[in-house]
Amino acid sequence: MRRVPMSHTHHHHDHDSKFFIPQDCGYSDKAVRLAENPINFGRMDNAHGVAENTGTCGESLAIYFTVDDDGIIDAIQFYTEGCIATRACGCAATILATHRSLDYAAKICERDMLEFLEQFPDDHHHCIMLAVGALHDAVASARHSAAEPGA
Repeated sequence: MRRVPMSHTHHHHDHDSKFFIPQDCGYSDKAVRLAENPINFGRMDNAHGVAENTGTCGESLAIYFTVDDDGIIDAIQFYTEGCIATRACGCAATILATHRSLDYAAKICERDMLEFLEQFPDDHHHCIMLAVGALHDAVASARHSAAEPGA
């Protein structure tokens, strides 16, 4: 009876976790892990592709990446001050695009994101679309800058 539920236990890394994520709100464990400790989180200088989009919810998400000489995305970051759903989606989009061609990244879609995230609340699908849109716009921006003379 005196056992403390997992959601209330405090671990040493909780001080930098801004979010309390109820486990039963439609997020997979994977989505929760990505939101709490996002891979590829941060800003990037001198990116070849960059886009910042604002979703229907008012959240903003930026994606930055560089491409190698073969046109493969070799480094990618995302930044948001948004909700856990936006963080999980930004993280998922960057993971799916890492070490992929621009053509591949341009075709990443909502279904790919849902498969990767395993389970995601229906009322936050706009966050998936925000991340996909930012990724596609970053690809377009990389193509545009590559097409400029002297770039």
